[in-house]
Order: sequence, then C-alpha cells, then structure tokens
Amino acid sequence: MENPGIRRILSFWQRYSRSVAVTLISLCLMPVSCRTDGLSPGDSFVVASWNVENLFDAVSDGTEFDGFDPVRGGWNERLYHAKLTNTVRVIDELSSEGTAVLALQEIENRQVLSDLWDRLADHRFRYGYMIDETGGPFHNAVLSRYEISYARVHALSMPWAAPGRLILELDIVVNSDVTLVLFVNHWHSRRGGEVETEPSRRLAAALVARRVIERSGEDGIGILVVGDLNANHDDYARASGSYQTALMPVSGIDTYDRGGSLFLSGDPSDVQQYDAVVLYSPWKNGAGPGSYVYREEWNTIDHMLFGAGFGAGGVLELEEFRVVAEAFMVTASGAPRRWRSDRASGYSDHLPLVARIRLRGD
Repeated sequence: MENPGIRRILSFWQRYSRSVAVTLISLCLMPVSCRTDGLSPGDSFVVASWNVENLFDAVSDGTEFDGFDPVRGGWNERLYHAKLTNTVRVIDELSSEGTAVLALQEIENRQVLSDLWDRLADHRFRYGYMIDETGGPFHNAVLSRYEISYARVHALSMPWAAPGRLILELDIVVNSDVTLVLFVNHWHSRRGGEVETEPSRRLAAALVARRVIERSGEDGIGILVVGDLNANHDDYARASGSYQTALMPVSGIDTYDRGGSLFLSGDPSDVQQYDAVVLYSPWKNGAGPGSYVYREEWNTIDHMLFGAGFGAGGVLELEEFRVVAEAFMVTASGAPRRWRSDRASGYSDHLPLVARIRLRGD
C-alpha cells in the first residue's frame, strides 16, 4: 500500500540527509555561573513547546516571508517589538507554570532569541541553543533551566525544498542520573497539497526514527519528540488509509515500512514493545481538540511524543499533558488569537503544549 511517488522520493534518503555533531558551548544567558538544579526521584519538571508564528526582527535579510521584511513588506521596529512583547507574555505564562525546558519554532535568528530572553520576567532559563546559519527564514530554538550537555543537528537537504527546517537533538541534564533527549522539529508545511508534501514529512520522520532507535538502548535517558510536525496524529485515518503517512497508528506497524514513519500509540506501555519506533501520543487519548485551527477545523499538528525511558521500567513518567489556552491567547470561539500586523496585536496561530514529567523512584 506504499505510495509509488513517496517510494521514489524516499530513495533520495541516503544522498540528501545528513547529521552533524556539534561541539556545544553551553550558552549561559545570565551573568552568573551556570549550574543544573538536580532533581530527586519523585520530583517533577515541565517541558513546553510552542510555534510562535513568524517572529522576525526588523533587519532585512532577504529570506523573510511577505509581510515580515522591512524593505518589501512594511515590517518595522514598532511591529517587531509589539510581536516580541506579546510573545514574551505567553512565555511568561508558561514560566509561571514552572516550565524548565522550552522548545520554540519559527524564531528568525539568535538575536531574536536573545531579545526574547532579555524581556523574560524571571530569567529562569540559563541555557539557550540555536543554529541559524541555514539560509532559511526561521529556525528552532531551546531555552532551558538545565544544562544542555550535547547537541546534534540533523538536516534534510532536499533539492525540491527550501533550506532550513533543521531537527535539533539535545541532551538536557535533569540530574546526575537522568538525561532528557529532546528532538525539536518543524516539518514541511502542507502548503502545496497534503499528498504532494507528505514525502518531506516522511523523510523527517524516518530521520527521527533512526536516531530514536540509535539512542533507545542508553541507560538513564527519556526520549521526547516535540514541535510543529505539520502532521495530525490521525492523518492516516484522514487519508482513508490510502498511503503511509509520517505519523502512523501502531496498528499499521506490520503492514508498512517500519523505518519510514513514527508509529503512535495511546498506550504508554506500547513504547518499548516493538522493534520499530513507537511513541506515546497524548492526542490518542483525547487530550483535546487540537492546538491549531485551519478552515474552522481543529488540528493536532503540534506534538509531544514520548519514547524510550517513558515506558514500563523507564526513568521518567508523564504526569500531565495539556494545551495552554489562557483567555488572552484565544478568540471567543477558543481558537488561537493569531498575530495581526494591521492591528499590531495577537500572539500566534498555534497554542503551546506543556507536559509535566516526573522522575520515577528507585
């Protein structure tokens, strides 16, 4: 049941994918010595992920989207600072919930990340990480209260796709015995057609699957895949089972290419029970209607997917997952209150996700 077009494009895999180990210099964002707050068994910490929607500065680099270039689109310092202020308001809300690790998508560059940090109310994030030398319009970033001890950057260099969309793989030291392995993603959008763009998302899923398999045998880790995947947890059902999608139900694991997708389950005990990548998705358990609205329909394209280390006998346990939808962030209908340049108001077309994670005891 493999789509022939997808099969042909997947043949590009070895030629057009690469991963680069990065010598990481932890970025101490505060003018104090960096340290990690070690947690004890039974303690919890919070991870959040949010697509901030087109956070561009007021400098024209020629890669900005229409409407966000100071030269071509009327974007300016006033709009940038208004957007920055509103973005910080949401991040401060996430910080008030105890967020220790924050994954962000659609940040233009490191200067924007620094401007964000400068405005945060409590400066709880001591570490930041970002790669922005891709020629793409925006990038993924991470702010963390805990030390980032290792980073690897994965690039899908596809001849038909725009540059950028790097996948970050970070080791975040929760305490001396436990490390959170965090994959931060922003996969190819559906613009151009869902079927036509699915190969790009499947390539990204295959890359993440390969790295998850390579990391899963390590002791003392918990694997968490986050970000805007531009793929719903139930895309396979939405496509009436007509082709393999980047995110597949675990029921399809014996029918389709096991290395070509991430397989999702609503049962955490499934995580380590197969010789393929099975991740636990809270969306499978009715965690809410979604985090993004398109044509008045809710979508679940933002994800937190839990892998090795979160299953039976693992070092970490998911206590709570939810969409953050405070009143100031949503419209009267509950949809995300997206940014509007004509009004210099709004936040993002995505709502943030948060997960409270507990360290299991001995």
